[in-house]
Amino acid sequence: MRKLLTLIIIISSFVQAQFYEIDFEVKPQIHFTDKALEEMKQYYPDQKQRDEVLEMSKNIPSINYQFSYNKTQSQSVNIQKIDNSQQAQGGSMGISPDIGEKPIFDYKEKVFYNETDLFVKKMIIYDSLNYVNFTDTGKSKTILGIETKEAIGKYKDVDVIAWYAPLIP
Repeated sequence: MRKLLTLIIIISSFVQAQFYEIDFEVKPQIHFTDKALEEMKQYYPDQKQRDEVLEMSKNIPSINYQFSYNKTQSQSVNIQKIDNSQQAQGGSMGISPDIGEKPIFDYKEKVFYNETDLFVKKMIIYDSLNYVNFTDTGKSKTILGIETKEAIGKYKDVDVIAWYAPLIP
């Protein structure tokens, strides 16, 4: 029995894929162009209202995530944290690095899917993954003590800028 248990442990250690987790915080920032400030007048004709909207956009609360991944798939999950500060905060923003509540990206099958409740029925929503070909720009900087590099790519008509850490698998 002991030999069988040892064999199972050895085999399972080879079978298990290495999984990584990264906790990160997204701090949304809004910068208005002169044109946007001018167009804002039609939605908020009162100067006091515009000033309130601009002030609220400065205090958007941070959003916390946990990103876990291995060679074949990844998932990002919004981590709810309690804010006990007494400071006034702006409204929440619909900015997130994921699609759905807890999406799973399967790189082997080239799809992402998300289980969701729709009118009390569980459904799995899925779609194909679109890849962006990135080119390293040669620029680098240190973020939170980790050396990172910049890469740029294009998806349809959108320029995509990504910073990545070569030391993180």
